[in-house]
Amino acid sequence: MYTVCMITPLREHLVEYAISHCFSSSCLLCGRQSSRPLCSDCLDIKYLDKIDGLSLLRDSPHRCAHCGRPLISRNKLCTSCLTLDVLSVIDRVLPLFYYSPANSLLLNSWKTHGQRGLGYPFARMMSIPILETLAREKDMIIVPVPPRPGKIREKGWDQIEELGTLLQRYWKLPVKSILTRTATMQQKKLNRAGRLSNLKGCITAKKSLVGISSALVIDDIMTTGATLESCAAALKESGVSRVYGCTLFFD
Repeated sequence: MYTVCMITPLREHLVEYAISHCFSSSCLLCGRQSSRPLCSDCLDIKYLDKIDGLSLLRDSPHRCAHCGRPLISRNKLCTSCLTLDVLSVIDRVLPLFYYSPANSLLLNSWKTHGQRGLGYPFARMMSIPILETLAREKDMIIVPVPPRPGKIREKGWDQIEELGTLLQRYWKLPVKSILTRTATMQQKKLNRAGRLSNLKGCITAKKSLVGISSALVIDDIMTTGATLESCAAALKESGVSRVYGCTLFFD
């Protein structure tokens, strides 16, 4: 049986203390003095409080039952899922927040400008729906989206790999880096059609996953959903029965 492991107050304090000695002394969003790049007030009010009630396993009247984007009608599915059918392999996705200018600032500070102190609050946000899902899908594994070839050599790190490491280290989540990627073109440099074709057949599982009933793919942002879809296809081809997705942001 899977046992939920939460960070103790002392342990969380130690994490914050370590972060405070490596990163900026003001919050990126409100500008107030802070030992972390995202202060406690902004983290709680703008993010953690808004995640409450979101679930991968329960329908929300305000979110698409498939891709998780906000609904503008009473239908359970959004217009994209009803008409484009991009997410035909992955069973369900939960993107947490809209890619607003403020969220764009945070994400770019983290992945482009190396503000790695944001990794912990991002992992904390994502841990909430993952823990809720694991309470019911007890043998589910967490699978980070694999980096493109050469990325770690070029930049020295990969943000999704680090997100998985933090989830495993502080919440004891069953993170398994079992996917590999051969496509070299960055998704963000492609248009919609290019994104959908760039990863076809380029993400594969490193081993057979027969016997694993469910997996949850994690990524930083969902735009077309092509990356999540390719990961889901690889996991199902290797034997996983159900595949979910969770991202920090959606565009």
